[in-house]
Amino acid sequence: MNKLIATLLAGAFALGSVAALAADEDNPAYKMGMDSQRQHDLQLIDGRAANQSGTTSEEYKAINNAAKKARTAYLSMTPEEKALYKKGMTAQRAIDLQAQENLATPDSPTTPEQQKAINALKAQPKALPSATDKQKALKETEKDAGHGS
Repeated sequence: MNKLIATLLAGAFALGSVAALAADEDNPAYKMGMDSQRQHDLQLIDGRAANQSGTTSEEYKAINNAAKKARTAYLSMTPEEKALYKKGMTAQRAIDLQAQENLATPDSPTTPEQQKAINALKAQPKALPSATDKQKALKETEKDAGHGS
């Protein structure tokens, strides 16, 4: 029984250490993930530009060389560094998504005072139409419908 408890405590300590390393945002692997994702997103946006000319052979070679270096750097990482790299890419995607959402919705949210005013307007009862108003609306509808309806 004591061996089981000791094994469980050692496993918990090991997992805690890995989690502490994975949460280190100052780690170069984490920053590399964010930078790589940012570069990928910028290339994607540039590629979608309307009047973009095709890439020249020199640009194509440079892009391929950069991709090859990134792949070799990723393959040489330890599993902890790869986890940090992926975490950095996820964080950068979240930042970029938030920025896109802010650009897509320029309207500011309603303030509590504005919401109270809206609720007060909704709470006011509406006046019921009188018989003359109903007749007037019916005549306008018939006029708008035209002949033969």
